[in-house]
Amino acid sequence: MSESDYFKAMFSNHWLETNYNCLELKETVIKPFINVLKIVYGFDFNNEDLEVLEIPELIESLIIAIKYQFTRVEKILSQKIISKFPSILDMNNESFQQI
Repeated sequence: MSESDYFKAMFSNHWLETNYNCLELKETVIKPFINVLKIVYGFDFNNEDLEVLEIPELIESLIIAIKYQFTRVEKILSQKIISKFPSILDMNNESFQQI
C-alpha cells in the first residue's frame, strides 16, 4: 500500500491500525477497491482488463482511488474514462473553436 498516502500515513504513524493485521474499510465497495489494488500490484490487470470495464465501474474505481489517495491509479483510471468518450471531447473541442 506504499502507493497510497492514506495507507502510508495510517501504517507508519502511531495510529491504532498500525498494530493490527486486519483493517475494516467502512463504506467501501469491494469490487472497485479490488480493481484499484489490481492496478497497484499489477496482478493480471493490464490495459486489456481496463478495456472491458464498463464506465460505471471505472468511475467507482476512480472514486476509491481518490478516496484512498492512490495518485498513480487516479491518473490511469481518469485517462481510461476520458478515452471512452472521444466523441464528447471532439464535440467540446469544436465548440471551443467556434467561440
